[in-house]
Amino acid sequence: MTESDVEQVKVGLALGSGAARGWSHIGIIKGLAELGIEPEIVCGSSIGALVGAAYAADKLDLLEAWTRSLTWKEIIRFLDPSLNGGGFIQGEKLTEFVTEHVNAVDFEQLPRQLGIVATELESGREVWFRNGSVMDAVRASISLPGLFTPVFLDGRWLVDGGLANPVPVSLCRAMGADIVIAVNLNGDILGKHLKRDAGKRKQSSETVEEGDLLNRIKSQLKSTLESSKRDLVGRLFGTEREAPGLYDV
Repeated sequence: MTESDVEQVKVGLALGSGAARGWSHIGIIKGLAELGIEPEIVCGSSIGALVGAAYAADKLDLLEAWTRSLTWKEIIRFLDPSLNGGGFIQGEKLTEFVTEHVNAVDFEQLPRQLGIVATELESGREVWFRNGSVMDAVRASISLPGLFTPVFLDGRWLVDGGLANPVPVSLCRAMGADIVIAVNLNGDILGKHLKRDAGKRKQSSETVEEGDLLNRIKSQLKSTLESSKRDLVGRLFGTEREAPGLYDV
């Protein structure tokens, strides 16, 4: 690959869902910039849509300053209870405030390509936004069922994009990205269990000679005992760092 070929490669950034964990997207984008990586295409689901919109509009610094100044008193001020059902919060106050800070009107006016994912409530299918009002798309994408009311847009009810496509790599590809940097904020929720299950399946699929069977059993018992001891020590003394909760700010 020549230098000109490298320059023509389009880098995409897929920002995943994850509620309050999503503010870490800001640090990831800034870290990439320090390495000289500035994606031309950015796609987001849920909180990733909000941060992605700010980045695409060149307003990431404003969003970061706002999030760093957030207090619980200010968070409560944004809660506009809904009496119509479908969600606890209408989200209008939050949308108005974020609109002022992100200052993104339409997709076509952005200096970077932006894609946003929402979920159609009736069918459960993902909906891609690449034109029209940015904040309408963001509001739909962050509509976590039970918390925010659904958004009625283009003749359909829409909810959180993370339900259908939590890390929108496919949308980045569809928009022309050759390389996609994907940010999954929820790997720790399922990852540990999947790894353990995968290890068990791998071990069960292996053939074992009869002479080695007893040694294999002893080794497995020893490994299980040592693992149990480590887990116990971790619970008692907190040797493992816990990831931030979905609603920690």
